[in-house]
Amino acid sequence: MINIMPLGRMGNNLLQNAGASIISENTGLKANYIHIEGSDRLGIQYHKAHRCIEGPAVSINDSQALVLLTEEQNIDYPLELNCLFQEKHFLLKYYEKIRNHFKIRGKVTRNDLFVHARIGTKEPFWDKL
Repeated sequence: MINIMPLGRMGNNLLQNAGASIISENTGLKANYIHIEGSDRLGIQYHKAHRCIEGPAVSINDSQALVLLTEEQNIDYPLELNCLFQEKHFLLKYYEKIRNHFKIRGKVTRNDLFVHARIGTKEPFWDKL
């Protein structure tokens, strides 16, 4: 079983779920994804595995998650992900897999920009500049 510690808000949680999905695919462990209100309308599809392992969970951070994905290991313990999955090496190596979760249509180039607007932010940050 893979449990995700929610860190941040919607954008961070979407990337956390994508990272957990990639780990789930590699390990065969079932993931408990973070529920994000309205994300079902975005067409996001995460990996569905069914292997559950009971026992104390091993907590891993971003660096450990990358090692876990890079090295062949037989994972026979539950995982607790304390990861944002925003490290350069993870994003570059798993770019296509991350992208495939979000069903991005069309060709994306280095000149494209992705904007995440925090609709629920109480005070706009630009007022503080």
